[in-house]
Amino acid sequence: MPSMPGAPTLSPSASAKAKNPAQVGFYTLAKSPTITAPSVLPPQTPYPSYAPTRSPTKWPTPYPTPAPTPRPTPSPTKPPTPRPTPSPTKPPTPRPTQQPVKVPTDTLSFVGDNNNNGHEFPLGMCEGDCDSDNDCMGNLICMQRSGTESVPGCNGSGQGGKDYCMDPSLTQPPTNKPTMPPQSNSGSFMLRLYWQSSYYWQETHSETWWCLECTKCNEFSLGDGPNHGCVVPGNNGGSCQEGHTIWIRKCKDTRRNFKWQILKNSGSGDQVRAAGSNLCLSTVGNKYVEMRRCDSSSQKQLFKPISDINRFEIRPYYQRNWSMNDAKCLSQLHHPKDKELVGLHRCQTAKAHETLYWEDYYR
Repeated sequence: MPSMPGAPTLSPSASAKAKNPAQVGFYTLAKSPTITAPSVLPPQTPYPSYAPTRSPTKWPTPYPTPAPTPRPTPSPTKPPTPRPTPSPTKPPTPRPTQQPVKVPTDTLSFVGDNNNNGHEFPLGMCEGDCDSDNDCMGNLICMQRSGTESVPGCNGSGQGGKDYCMDPSLTQPPTNKPTMPPQSNSGSFMLRLYWQSSYYWQETHSETWWCLECTKCNEFSLGDGPNHGCVVPGNNGGSCQEGHTIWIRKCKDTRRNFKWQILKNSGSGDQVRAAGSNLCLSTVGNKYVEMRRCDSSSQKQLFKPISDINRFEIRPYYQRNWSMNDAKCLSQLHHPKDKELVGLHRCQTAKAHETLYWEDYYR
């Protein structure tokens, strides 16, 4: 039935219950739009942005950079060492070290000798008891002692009469100039044991002449040469050879007036060479001497520079600044006698026996 004009609009009964929550009475309610995430992400920019990121990335990249940097590193990664390496690095040993490496020590330590704890040899710095340089590691030398003389580079006095390994370069400062080739002083001469009228040798004040000569011995020793198999080398005087040692004889009895030369090394010590040969006086440990091929780089052949050829000491160059009580000088036991072997003795003792100095002698 059509509604009357001006009649009020009827609404569904309030008591009507909607079976569909979206429908009330005769009317259907409109649903609110549902907001959901897009099914796919927006495409990423195919190229990097032209401007850098305003803040640093909080996390490192998960993979390494695929290509090297386009420019070299502006400076070396490690600064250069302040000083050059003093010597070339030693190549690695083909096999591992069988024994632990010894830790250097600066205190005199008695480790043993060849008859006791021989497995500890060769000995390290400040270790004893050594008998020769062969008992010491590397370039170390064996300092022979008769008491408790101080050992350069080592603390303490050690055991009296025991010999210890030391570094001969500790008392030798580096030179500012390169070592020059050895220069011989003018001429050759006999090396005579210095004498003056106040000396009292073998119960007499009379002047005597004792000179150095090369000899061949069966062993290193001091004292009477014949007791140690020492003889004049070769037939009819023969010649001095490498490995021979020296003794004193009356100057008139030395074969062919055995002569010597002093080789001067600029900024270093002097060498004592047998004239007419390439053999120089060389120390063995801190006790004996022998003849070896001349080598100006060998500490064993360098002696305190000679300034006065008429009266001088012959002491190792590295001991040139040591006290008379600590340094060793070329001499023989007590008063001189024929065919007595010459070696290194405490300078103070040699001075007391009036056998400390040498001089050149011409015949």
